Amino acid sequence: MLYGSAVLTTVMSACTSIQARSPSPNSSVVSSESGSTVDSGVMVLSDLSVNGVTHNYYLYTPTSYNPNNPTPLVLVFHGAGGRGDRMALKTGMNQVANREGFIVAYPNASGEFWVGQEGTPVRSEVIFISALLDTLMQTKHVDPNRIYAAGTSNGGFLTQFLACNMSDKIAAFAAISATLPVALQQSCNPPRAVPIMMIGGTEDQLVPWQGGRSRGQGISILSMPETVDFWRAKNTCTSQVLAKNLPDVNLNDGTQVVRSEYQGCRNASEVVLYKIEGGGHGWPGDTLRQQENRLTGKVSKDINGSEEVWKFFHQYQLR
Repeated sequence: MLYGSAVLTTVMSACTSIQARSPSPNSSVVSSESGSTVDSGVMVLSDLSVNGVTHNYYLYTPTSYNPNNPTPLVLVFHGAGGRGDRMALKTGMNQVANREGFIVAYPNASGEFWVGQEGTPVRSEVIFISALLDTLMQTKHVDPNRIYAAGTSNGGFLTQFLACNMSDKIAAFAAISATLPVALQQSCNPPRAVPIMMIGGTEDQLVPWQGGRSRGQGISILSMPETVDFWRAKNTCTSQVLAKNLPDVNLNDGTQVVRSEYQGCRNASEVVLYKIEGGGHGWPGDTLRQQENRLTGKVSKDINGSEEVWKFFHQYQLR
C-alpha cells in the first residue's frame, strides 16, 4: 500500500514531543563510534515522540547559524541498517554545511529499513518525517522554501517516495545508489516538476544498475536508465542530454564519472545523472571507505558526493 497525502496530513493532529540529548561539551562533535572530530559545528541527538512512538535524529547546526535569518535545511537518509551519525561521518556533509551555512538533519529509521520489501515506506516512518519537518520549523529558523532531501540505498528509495509525495514541502532531491522501486511507478504524481539528481554505479551489486531486484530485501526496481527516463517524463523534459566525462581525479579508484544533464523541463527543473563507470554501491567520496569492498564494490573518489548534492540543491527553492 502506498502512503500519499492522506497519511501525510494525519501528522497535523499527531501528538508530538521533542527531547534533546546533551551535545558534546566542546564546540565540536566527537563520534562515539570512531572517536574522531566531525567538525566545528554542533550535532545533537534528539528524540521525537509521534503518537506515542519515540523516534530520533541527529541535527547538525553550522557555526554561522543565526536564529534571525532563514536557513536552508538538508535531510539526509541512511541506508538499510545505517545510522545518522555514521552518515554524517561517511558523507562529510557537515563540513559542506558549515562552509555553506545550512542545517543538516540525519533521521534514524526505527527499524532496519525505511522502505519495506514491497517497495513502499513504513507508514510510521513517513509520519515521523513529516512531524520532524514541522518540529524543525518550530525549533530552528528554517527557510520553508529551501528544504532538500538526499538519501542513499534504502534511504534513496525513501527520497524518491518523498519526491512523489512531498514536493510541496521539499524543493529538490538526490538519490544515491538507489533506482526507482516499481511500486512507485503508477502512484507517483507530484503536483509540480521535481528537480532530482541520481548517482549510481554500473557495477552496483546491491541495487543493480540494470534493475531487477535489490539484494537482501528483493525490492522490485527499475534500471537506472529507466529511472532517469521516469523522472524526465514526470518533468516533461524536452532537451537533448548534455553529457560529459568528468576528470579522472583519482587514478587508483577504478572508476570514471560521466555527468548527464537533462534540461528543458517544466519550471526550470533538471534531471541530473552521475554515472559511476566501474563504481559499486556507496556515496562517492565516502571518507570511511578507502578501498574496494567485496560486497559493495568500488567507491569513486573522483567526485565528492556531498559537494555535488549541495551544488545541485542550492539552485532551487519552492518560491
